[in-house]
Amino acid sequence: MAWLVEGRAKFIVGSAFYRQASQVARDLAVLSAAIYQSDTGCLRVLDAMTGCGVRSLRYWLESQADWVWANEANPEISPILQQNLKEAVAAGCCQITHLNANRVFFDCHARQDYYDLVDVDCFGSPNPYLSTSLWGTKIGGLLYLTSTDGRTATGHLPENSLRVYGAYARSHPAAHEQALRLLIGSVQQQAASQGLGVEPVFSLFAGQTYRVMLRVLSSQSLTTKNYGFLGYCHHCG
Repeated sequence: MAWLVEGRAKFIVGSAFYRQASQVARDLAVLSAAIYQSDTGCLRVLDAMTGCGVRSLRYWLESQADWVWANEANPEISPILQQNLKEAVAAGCCQITHLNANRVFFDCHARQDYYDLVDVDCFGSPNPYLSTSLWGTKIGGLLYLTSTDGRTATGHLPENSLRVYGAYARSHPAAHEQALRLLIGSVQQQAASQGLGVEPVFSLFAGQTYRVMLRVLSSQSLTTKNYGFLGYCHHCG
């Protein structure tokens, strides 16, 4: 298998998932994590859907993570993960598991083991993991979410949008902005139901993938003052 290089990481992909077009999203995550580590002096990362492990490796090498939990539900790619992360594991800075992501979040909650950065790089909508991923995130920590369900969030499937996001999304020139707002709003609602709040750090649409980085707050941030509607007139623009 050929070795690839991204940032400071050298890794193999094999049968594991890897999207080269999403490198900019990983670059921004690594940068955000490095700033967090510089500000707080500590960085524990939970990479809930690590794929080939390149994100976990970069968090350790480039963000100076003290500890990385690299979880991948598919046990068949364990040899690839073991190869890519062997130095981090040997240094006592990484563990590899093959569990359902929600099982991992439940475990964090049960043990009160909260992480500075939780990365959820899922396929489709992240809604099944929104409330549970908050359980594994430290107050003041970062939650990094992915959505590839663009047709729903951009208004091409408004009935699905109503079911998934509780909003009847429409298609218009700012549909990608709408998709990011729907994702942020969904996390905001789930956080509020737990007495928490979230603060957007950045949002990104690249390579048909939507990513949002949020900071988890100890108090609710969803109020009548910041709850509203987004409209677009197809006649006047």
